[in-house]
Amino acid sequence: MKKLMLLFILIGSFNKGFSVSIPFKTSEIRNLSIPISDDPIGDIKNVVQEHLDGSATRDISKMSSVLHDDFRIVVNNAKKGVTVLDRATMLNFYKQKKFGGEVKLIEFISIDVQGNLSAIVKVKETGKKAIFNLYFSLINTNGNWKIINELAYLDYLK
Repeated sequence: MKKLMLLFILIGSFNKGFSVSIPFKTSEIRNLSIPISDDPIGDIKNVVQEHLDGSATRDISKMSSVLHDDFRIVVNNAKKGVTVLDRATMLNFYKQKKFGGEVKLIEFISIDVQGNLSAIVKVKETGKKAIFNLYFSLINTNGNWKIINELAYLDYLK
């Protein structure tokens, strides 16, 4: 198996267009430096909930605690088009009260965890003027889940 993996790595290094994804077992994951949670789904849900609660109350410290330093948000707005914001800009919009400040009905649609290292969470938030379909990408860094990306689609209510 090691020889086969080495062969794939060597071939890939000569051909930039070639990539290989080698699945590994949960027992191999435990050898990494990232601790394995007994409840990764609960941990991930708590991180996303913390972000959404912070958004509703414009609590910058609450939101900051769960966002990765390289966080980006992509907002696909039916009326305004696509906007991409970095972490600092988004948090500044909350400070300036351009974003947030509304408690919305939150529904977790799905949580997909890959190897306790990455996760995708789909959430539906229903507000007074729009439905927000949110997709969060999270990564586990040293045992802490952080949101690295948020894709938001706004569907305005009539």
